[in-house]
Amino acid sequence: MIDLYSGLMRCVDCGLRVVQRLRPDEVDGLERRQLPLRHCEFCLALTYWELIEWKGKPPVSRRTDRPPDRILLIDDDELTVKMLRKVLEGENCDLEVASDGREGLQKLMEQRYALVVCDLHMPNLDGKKLFKFLDDHALESRHLLLFITGDTTPETRQFLEGTGCAYLHKPLPLLRFASIVRDMIEARHAGEGAD
Repeated sequence: MIDLYSGLMRCVDCGLRVVQRLRPDEVDGLERRQLPLRHCEFCLALTYWELIEWKGKPPVSRRTDRPPDRILLIDDDELTVKMLRKVLEGENCDLEVASDGREGLQKLMEQRYALVVCDLHMPNLDGKKLFKFLDDHALESRHLLLFITGDTTPETRQFLEGTGCAYLHKPLPLLRFASIVRDMIEARHAGEGAD
């Protein structure tokens, strides 16, 4: 299991203080005086964060040479793609983008991803049909989905809850989004380590 550590962090640009969970590579970076780059809700941008104090027991020094995680973002909205690209690249992720479900499905058949962030409403093949295809064919990718949508209708909520997938409503709370992405990726790595 990969350890995650919590620390009280301060944005070096605006001074905002937030308790954040840190990955092992970020802990190692802090030991080398390299500040983590994360999204600041106040600055509305990627900023550097400094550690004020550890919450709980400080971590034992450990190095990780894990390569960046590959994430697929399936969304037809250019503004959303631009915003999430900044957040995900700040989380040590390699991002690939598909503009609709059909292109996303093709990429899923050709590559393995640590996580798939998928909008619900898109041209050609929407998120619901994409999930149905993955589920009908019992493809592993269906467990990697994080849905994002501006649709808050009861039908959509019922669909989302029925999938068992994580989901967030737009406008996206970016700190929450980044936290869910980290948690899902770390859970996946922990599961792979247990095999």
